[in-house]
Amino acid sequence: MMKLARRLLVSFLGKLGYSIVRNEYLEIKAFSHHLKELFKELDITVVFDVGANTGGYRDFLRNNVGFNGLILSFEPVSTCYSILREAAKMDPKWDVFNYALGSEDTWSNINVMKSLEMCSFLEPDSTSVSEISQANKIIGKEKVWIRRLDSIWPELRKKYSLESVYLKLDTQGYDVEVVKGALNSLKEIRAMQMEMYFLQVYKDQPDF
Repeated sequence: MMKLARRLLVSFLGKLGYSIVRNEYLEIKAFSHHLKELFKELDITVVFDVGANTGGYRDFLRNNVGFNGLILSFEPVSTCYSILREAAKMDPKWDVFNYALGSEDTWSNINVMKSLEMCSFLEPDSTSVSEISQANKIIGKEKVWIRRLDSIWPELRKKYSLESVYLKLDTQGYDVEVVKGALNSLKEIRAMQMEMYFLQVYKDQPDF
C-alpha cells in the first residue's frame, strides 16, 4: 500500500515539475557542487585522499565532482589497501600508498573495526552513539607504517607535479595528527577538508 501511495505521489508531483529525493542525495549534490566550484576557482590539479578506505572518495570525485586530475590515496589497513590497489589499475591518474599519515615517522598498531570505514588508531567509544556500537567494535589490530607528510613531500614532488593540491583528511579521529606532521607542507596546499566530531566516537578524539 505504501509503495503504491509513493508511486502515485511521485507521479503527481512529477506532472507539476517537482521531484522527491532523499536528504542524503541533496547533501551529496550540494557538497559536490561546492567542490566543483572550489576546484575551479583554485585550479586544483591534485587531491591527497588521506584515509582512503576502499576508494569511495575517489569515486565521489570522479562521478559527482567531475574531477579528472591526479588522486593520491593513502590507506594503511591491508584489506582496504588491497581493494584500492586493484581498483587503481583501472584509473591511470590514481596512485595508492599502503601507509598512514601522522605526526611522526614510525610504526603503530591500528584498530581494525567490524566496519572497515571505522578503523582508527584510537580506541572506540560508542557511548554517545549507541547505534554504531557493533560497527565500531575492534575485531583485530594491524601494525602499520606512519609517515609525516613533510617527510614524503620531497619524494612525491620528484614523481608528480604538486602545483595545486587539495588535502582531504578522513582518518577517524586522527586528522589533527596528520596536520601536525604537515606543518611545512601546508603552505603548498591550496585547501583542506577535515572531518570534525560533535559526538564521542573514539576515546581521546579531538572534538569540534
